[in-house]
Amino acid sequence: MILFVNRLLAALMLLTLTYEMLRAQTNSPRQTQEEYNPLRLDAADEIENQRIDNKDILKAKGHVKFSQDTLTATCDQAAFFRDIQMAILIGDVALNDRHRTIFCEKARYYAKQRKSVCQGNVVFIDRSTTLVADSLIYFQDIGQLFAYGNVVVFDSLESVTIYGDETFYDVRREYANVKGHPYMIQYDSTKFKGQNTARLSRGMTSKPLLDSTGHPTPYRSEDQLSAKGLFVESFIKRNEVIIKDSVSFVREKLHTTSQKATFFTKKETLLLEEKPAATYEKNLMTGDTMQVQFKNKAVNTIYIKGNGEASSEADSRGKKTHRLRAKEMTMSIDDNKLQTLEAQGNAYNIYYLENNGGVNEISGPKITLYFAGSGKLDRFKVVGGTEGTYFPEKYEDKVGKN
Repeated sequence: MILFVNRLLAALMLLTLTYEMLRAQTNSPRQTQEEYNPLRLDAADEIENQRIDNKDILKAKGHVKFSQDTLTATCDQAAFFRDIQMAILIGDVALNDRHRTIFCEKARYYAKQRKSVCQGNVVFIDRSTTLVADSLIYFQDIGQLFAYGNVVVFDSLESVTIYGDETFYDVRREYANVKGHPYMIQYDSTKFKGQNTARLSRGMTSKPLLDSTGHPTPYRSEDQLSAKGLFVESFIKRNEVIIKDSVSFVREKLHTTSQKATFFTKKETLLLEEKPAATYEKNLMTGDTMQVQFKNKAVNTIYIKGNGEASSEADSRGKKTHRLRAKEMTMSIDDNKLQTLEAQGNAYNIYYLENNGGVNEISGPKITLYFAGSGKLDRFKVVGGTEGTYFPEKYEDKVGKN
């Protein structure tokens, strides 16, 4: 009987609250019904109304549910401030707006501004994108948020994870930029395929893909790609990630540096600009711009445009260096092994022969170097007006003087 009376009183207070909010909204000189709809308490196990400093505060406990237009909010307990249309939500908080959901430990929701301020193990989910942080501010009307502290942005379609200290995310554009020691990983070899890395970072369950034997399918370590810089932008809809300032990019044998790198995840293409440099199998390459094309996650070609140069050590003491220069250069790789290095446009090559056999100086419109399985030069081919000079060992110091 007592339980029935308590539920009846709670229902009456809920109806009274809804009426009071609607009346306050209608009589408000600053806001009209067209500008925003009030926040409504839909359910709670217990309701208590208090008046503090001439302000009405409604407290709700147990299975609390609020709603406003398309937004619904649930939590363990809440305090609602009628005059400013703001609710404080505590414990197992979930804010849902169509296909977007925010989970956190504590939140403040401002109904007039449609703004959510969330704290504690925040998880934001939007279609294929999951974002976690220590705190987050979400503006519902414009679909934008700011997240701070231990930020992780995960794109499940391309298996791209970006870490950083803070981020801005535009829901409608599916655009994120990350600051504060950001770095990106694709195909994390410590995780399994299909797992949501962002959810895992908050200790939440995430089901991986299973193989034919029913076991989780891991990523291969040789497939993993990682990149670092001072600023990372992710255009999720365009499958494009841009890293700027002091960029380093690593995939197995390939290591690159530049001031700007653009990674097209769908096309498996990496574009390096502003002082690009790349190392592959002890070959260092530089130029004005550089493009790396991957095939099935492995390096396939490296194309250099403008002032291209490739070099490698000719002896263990590092005193002799093979050099190849040209306007454009293309390195071809197959099965993770260097196959050819083609130079076009004023090509110039210096190559030291083994066992102190001297050095060759060659120039021509086009030079192609062919490499053996060991990565050493096997033969070369020069096309066009060729000039070549051989210098015996005792005259090696004269190479390149002309």
